[in-house]
Amino acid sequence: MMEVVVRQAGSRDIRAVSRILQPWCKEDPSFEKELPQLLSDTSGRVRCTVFEVDKIIRSATLWVVDSPNRVRLLALGLGAGAAALGANLRVLKEDILEWSGMNISTARIDLPLALAPHLIDVLRNGGFLPEGFATGWEMSGKSSVRLVKHFLYRTIPHSEVMNFLQEVLLSMGYEIRPEADGFRYRIREEFALPFIFSTWHRVVADGPDIIFHPPARALKWHDVEEMFYPLRIYSPDEKPLLLPMDKERAMRVIDLPRPDPRQNSLFNNHHVGKEKIVRLNNIAYCYPIRIQHMRQGLPLMFYVNKVGAVGSARVAEWFLDEPENLHKRMDEIGDIDEEELKEHVAASGPRAGKILVMKFHWYQPFKRAVSLDELRALDDTFNPKRTRSLSSELFHSISSAGNLAD
Repeated sequence: MMEVVVRQAGSRDIRAVSRILQPWCKEDPSFEKELPQLLSDTSGRVRCTVFEVDKIIRSATLWVVDSPNRVRLLALGLGAGAAALGANLRVLKEDILEWSGMNISTARIDLPLALAPHLIDVLRNGGFLPEGFATGWEMSGKSSVRLVKHFLYRTIPHSEVMNFLQEVLLSMGYEIRPEADGFRYRIREEFALPFIFSTWHRVVADGPDIIFHPPARALKWHDVEEMFYPLRIYSPDEKPLLLPMDKERAMRVIDLPRPDPRQNSLFNNHHVGKEKIVRLNNIAYCYPIRIQHMRQGLPLMFYVNKVGAVGSARVAEWFLDEPENLHKRMDEIGDIDEEELKEHVAASGPRAGKILVMKFHWYQPFKRAVSLDELRALDDTFNPKRTRSLSSELFHSISSAGNLAD
């Protein structure tokens, strides 16, 4: 199995990172001159994150802290085979996780127009939105597009999503026309680009989806949450899942809040500079529970026996299957205990013989583990021996307790 690591670049990586960022140097000669100094910066203001596969750097990001709540992404470079290995988006998501841990409000990047065909989809999938163009007729003649990622540390009910979208569109320079079943929007005339004639677009709610047209396109809760991560949208009947596991399995699946001599994968905003062993398929499995309420973006909380609640994540994909089929279905499910799998299989009912499997992402370890005693002080019925649903209020209370500094 290949070794995949995300880490901060060091002085030994300057040549490899410079090679991956060469397209940026070609577009901006001044950037090429500054790059060695940026990569050698020791102030902590400039960071370079690399995605390394079998000791070969496949992608890299270079960013700088502009203010306590703003960062600027100076460059995003993809090496050969980065897309096939998932290195293109994964390295960016690791930065987004670190930025959210720093309570960053916005991250921006000025993307050279010549590089946009190769990188703009990666940035958009990471929640970056185009916010304008800069022409370069003076000096080098290079043009760029500015993209901004907004971090919203909010939890909103699904009933408020339409109002939330109107707020977002107004802040981006659109005008709104409310209607009985939704609203229309268009770019305000004074902000429209030359030669572009603005038309009204209509937005309506359709159950759990939001429909934009023309052209008709469904936007799910998950899409909005991803765009503004760590935003969370919930409905009254939605309940996050608690996933208990023993420590041995946890150390193969997630990072724990505290350094452990047997675990070398601790890397978050509290352990800057440490390597993080990347699991290309973050897999969790449990007894089929609340299937009718499963969705992409559903919050998960991880509980480790004799340790406590250790972190949270969100569902990326999910499915039901028989345990013996999992190895055939997943490329890298990893080392799993067949007997443990069988313990989670439904014994009767319409899902007999099947297990709930979830791929998760956006995993964040807590600053500290929340002990069983603390959990029972929050909920005296708390039972960590089985997968269970949590109320949104309890999920929030545990997360808040876990992210309090000692």
